[in-house]
Amino acid sequence: MRTIAQTDLEARVLNALTHHLMDPDALAIFCETYAEERNRLRREAEDARETLERSLTQTKRDHQKLVDAIIAGVPAEQVKDRMIELDQQRQQLERRLSASPAPDPILIHPSMAVTYRERVAVAASPKSPNRPSAVPPRAIRAKRSAPICAPSPRRIWKRGS
Repeated sequence: MRTIAQTDLEARVLNALTHHLMDPDALAIFCETYAEERNRLRREAEDARETLERSLTQTKRDHQKLVDAIIAGVPAEQVKDRMIELDQQRQQLERRLSASPAPDPILIHPSMAVTYRERVAVAASPKSPNRPSAVPPRAIRAKRSAPICAPSPRRIWKRGS
């Protein structure tokens, strides 16, 4: 098994971020496109949920009108089938709403490319307290979703090597 020093690994990551993943035009296009798509998907999900909620409200309103008609003297046999249909429709809409994800309150800001560049610049700065030689940058640590390395005292073991 080969090992790599933690500082070397962090320096390589910062080098890749700084020199290969920082093209301003490509980064701006990616971030803009990503933000637009995520926001579009969020709006579509919200619209679908709102449609279900409106349908449920209308179904309940129609059901209440039939109940009011029965109270006013309309024979129950005349509205029984429609009431059963509305009740089934209400139950189906409630199930669909409960299965529908809650609205996502997070909008992705269109200037996230600027924030990304700023964080990488701070992490790569030689004067930064977050420099790899001191402590791994928080910005980089925040991006690690799952451990890909097993640390030992100041050494990182690469899996599969």
